[in-house]
Amino acid sequence: MTGDSRFFAETAVIDDESLDMLRGGFSVSGMDLNFGATLKTRIDSMHLESTVRIDRLGAQLTSQRLNGMEVAALPAEFQAMVVNGGGAINDMAPSSLNLTGLKDYSGLALHDTQGFTAALHNITKQAIVSAVVSDASQRSVQQTIDININVKNMPALQAASQRQAILNSLAR
Repeated sequence: MTGDSRFFAETAVIDDESLDMLRGGFSVSGMDLNFGATLKTRIDSMHLESTVRIDRLGAQLTSQRLNGMEVAALPAEFQAMVVNGGGAINDMAPSSLNLTGLKDYSGLALHDTQGFTAALHNITKQAIVSAVVSDASQRSVQQTIDININVKNMPALQAASQRQAILNSLAR
């Protein structure tokens, strides 16, 4: 099993009930829609997973884990690697890189003897954007985005559609 497949094989699967609580949502034309996204970022052996809920107010981070641990519970030296928007990305980047335009992005940044690498993402109501910035060599970088859309009231919509089809056939 390769490192990539091992990373995804070891990722915990969230049960439907828990996932339902993490999804945002709103109603459109009678459909109750819930949206959620899971962003997985990997640079070498560091794995960052961010879960986002998308609703009428925009995208809201609901959980963020680095190598399987909640980011808030990590030692301070690891928290510096998790970029949460603001000016932190420019603080970590070498002076040769000006990343001011990415200040609202979040993700994972590493700066070590191999160089600087940041795998970043930004989710808004209008777009989902991923970016990789690096002056390093010999790094393995991977980003995936899984989008979940759930129609909560699908059985009710199907029943209403069937009732309407029956009424339409009787009206002929």
